[in-house]
Amino acid sequence: IAAYEAEDTPDDKFEKITKPEFVSALKRRVKDPTGVDQSQLNLCGPAAFMVMWIEREPQSFTQATIELFQKGKSKYKDIELKANKRMFKLDNQKTDKKGRLQYALQLVDWLVLSSLQNAKGLLGYSPDKEMGGIRGIGLPKRVLSWFEALSDGEAK
Repeated sequence: IAAYEAEDTPDDKFEKITKPEFVSALKRRVKDPTGVDQSQLNLCGPAAFMVMWIEREPQSFTQATIELFQKGKSKYKDIELKANKRMFKLDNQKTDKKGRLQYALQLVDWLVLSSLQNAKGLLGYSPDKEMGGIRGIGLPKRVLSWFEALSDGEAK
């Protein structure tokens, strides 16, 4: 994370998210994987996988997440992460009761979970167009394949 933070990089794909915001969020998430929050996204399968991924392989998680932020897509083994193009213009923010702007979800959770689901979801997935939760459904076979990739096939 520190190497990415220090390097001069071209503009990233996400127009309304700054590199410092992203780096800060990534550091927090790697430090506390159990804090992964899928909240209203209806992405419990990807969230469970993400917690285990960070705990077992923080370096591969970090590399894939940085690439996702930079390019809008990434890969971990045979698992694709691909942000819905609508996300490039979103800021994942909401206004609290006092009118202060804050993130609706932790930034890295929003980015990775949505991109995991969008990459292979039958209907695609964007966190601002949820369609009553249907697009967030993670089919058991797909979620199992993520865990198998993480354990190199041991979870059969």
